[in-house]
Amino acid sequence: MIGQQNAIDRLFEQQAARQEGHDIEQEHHLLAAVDDELYNQALVNLLTAHSLPHSLVEWPEWYAMLHTVNYMAPGVVTQSRGQVPKLLEASFITHREKLRSKLKSSLTQVHFSIDIWSSPNHHSLLGIVAHFIDRECRQLRKALLALRELEGAHSGEAIAETFLTVIDSYGLHGQVGYFTLDNAYNNDTMLQAIAKACDFDTAHRRLRCNGHIINLAVQAFLFGRNKDASDEALRQVSQLSKDEQEGVADRRDTATAWRRHGALGMLHNLVVWVRSSGQRYQAFSKAAGRMIPQDNSTRWNSWYLMIHVAIKARKEVNSFIDDHYTEGDISLDYLHPEHWQELQEIHDFLQPFHEITKDTQWDNSSLDEVICSMDFLITHYKASTEKFRHSLTMTDRIMTSWYKFDDYYRRTDDSPVYAAAILLHPSLRRAHLHEAWKDQSQYIGPAVEAVRKLWEDYKPRQVPTINEDLSAYEAYKQRIYQPPSSHDEFNRFIDGPTLPIGSSSALSWWLEPTQATSFPNLYRLAVNIFSIPAMSAEAERVFSGARRTITWDRSTIKFDGRPIETLNLHWLRKYVRLVQQEPILFRGTVFDNVCHGLVGTQWENVSRDEKMPLTIEAAKTAYAHDFITELPNGYDTEIGQRGGLLSGGQKQRVAIACSVVSQPKVLLLDEATSALPHAEGIVQQALDRAADGRTAIVIAHKLATIKKADNIVVMSKGRIVEQGAHADLVAHDGVYAQLVRIQNLLVSAAKASGVESDGMRRGIQ
Repeated sequence: MIGQQNAIDRLFEQQAARQEGHDIEQEHHLLAAVDDELYNQALVNLLTAHSLPHSLVEWPEWYAMLHTVNYMAPGVVTQSRGQVPKLLEASFITHREKLRSKLKSSLTQVHFSIDIWSSPNHHSLLGIVAHFIDRECRQLRKALLALRELEGAHSGEAIAETFLTVIDSYGLHGQVGYFTLDNAYNNDTMLQAIAKACDFDTAHRRLRCNGHIINLAVQAFLFGRNKDASDEALRQVSQLSKDEQEGVADRRDTATAWRRHGALGMLHNLVVWVRSSGQRYQAFSKAAGRMIPQDNSTRWNSWYLMIHVAIKARKEVNSFIDDHYTEGDISLDYLHPEHWQELQEIHDFLQPFHEITKDTQWDNSSLDEVICSMDFLITHYKASTEKFRHSLTMTDRIMTSWYKFDDYYRRTDDSPVYAAAILLHPSLRRAHLHEAWKDQSQYIGPAVEAVRKLWEDYKPRQVPTINEDLSAYEAYKQRIYQPPSSHDEFNRFIDGPTLPIGSSSALSWWLEPTQATSFPNLYRLAVNIFSIPAMSAEAERVFSGARRTITWDRSTIKFDGRPIETLNLHWLRKYVRLVQQEPILFRGTVFDNVCHGLVGTQWENVSRDEKMPLTIEAAKTAYAHDFITELPNGYDTEIGQRGGLLSGGQKQRVAIACSVVSQPKVLLLDEATSALPHAEGIVQQALDRAADGRTAIVIAHKLATIKKADNIVVMSKGRIVEQGAHADLVAHDGVYAQLVRIQNLLVSAAKASGVESDGMRRGIQ
């Protein structure tokens, strides 16, 4: 911190020197250039988008930045943290009014996804998310209307009261559309109360989250043994998982309980056992190339991914158990060929569920995908029943799951919007129902008639006019030349030829101006149907994005086994260190710069003699000790402003030493080698050594630097598009594999030409 303060002081001194000789007129120009309103808007955006503290406006670094840009600015802009809440409130009111206007002018009804979350510190939050079509940009939009704390009982009536208060504040009482909800017990009573207040049919408007349906069906497959006891089995598994994670039950007892679930439970025990020791974790990761992800009780796909990775690493799993066979009771979880066969059968059955979940979790997923995927899963159940007819265990699993799934499949008949999504899809229409439901054709007629009743609310009421003065010939001409009545739009569309629309969504197709011209009334029904969300996950994403903690059954974040929400932020920062693309060094000696990493730790104020061994050890870890000892004054050598007397690789290694000198638990590597020449391989070796025994989170465009990572997350436009180990992603032949091929070509071209390509240096942007 001393070096940082010196840098700020020097900055002010230099700025003051530049100000000497400036006249009053120039200061007036600089002062006039400050737009405090725009500054306040930008400040609010910065604070809210990145969850920064209100005290930012009082930070000397912030003041120095403003002073550098315009030395007159700090005197007129917000300088006190006490002013920030007022700015936030004013900005919120402005944005709420803009949102209110957009909601009121929506092209569709406003649909809702609602969820409740209880935090570990006993706060219950209700998230209300609206889904609608923005009239101005003609795009599907979603907006968080409220994140309210619930007090008292979480009854459906109490939730409904809060919901109605929120929509009244936005003036949406007459625009309430459909609700995509999970199967929580209080959602039905909540919707009944809302329906009474807003005057609509509860059964028609109550839709169930597709992801939740799949989750329940697969959980029944994994742990249920018969249709009558599946709910109790799921409850027991959830409690077992919770007891295990919280350490309230003996490890041997929980391991025995898991073994009752066959190969699935044995694999769970193996993964927990490997992960419970740092040495075993590292040894297995090194042998298998990655760690097997651990399941959790409420997310079925975590079980699928655990099985998926384990099957790929079958050889390494068995070899690892062989090497540790006598340790504890792990021999009881040894996976024999029949166990691997069971896991393979489970994996094969679950694969379509995994694919469908991924396919319908995006914002543009609509109800046609839900009903089509459910139709497909029915055929999957039938085919699997035949495929595994000789396995009593698999047959029981499948039938238990099918029973649970069919319960929700039948409930799609309660609302006509599912059939409407098929009939109004340009690539499906009535023809799809006749094909998909040919074995149950008795349902087609009622489904079409139910949608036709929806259409009644959209088609105009026309009273036929009779002109008695027209001759027979004139009446004939009027009849044949007059455009088709809007009453024919529905039949004309659903019985029309199907139209392939490629990767476009049905919603985007209907929002084209052509459709509004061809079907001026039907298109309003269609865009309303296709704007209904397929899943209710958006509210849960809000809870995660609100920077509140998430309990284990929704992915706990723990640090050394302690929930992150229980940790002091200052204490946590001591154990997390960052290595950036451009190393930050200060004027001073090598020793001073490395010891800067001890600020805020127990070694900050110890003597130089006590700091020196730590400094040398850190330098050795960073492969910096040898070149430092060759400097004129060794560790006491002055390195110049920003380390200007060192090479790029030397600066980066000193920065690495600074990051590891405090012995952090977590190392963040942000493009740590991207600015260095390809020949600086020693820096990569230093990073590898620094990351050894620690959790390393790497942000990289040079893919060669992350080949050994346990998990690689590929992002595009702010979204995760792929994740997995290097070998798995290459085999998948997706975005990551394409990037690998491109970078390999760049490396080959650079070697052939004898120069380093620009793409190699910067990575694929």
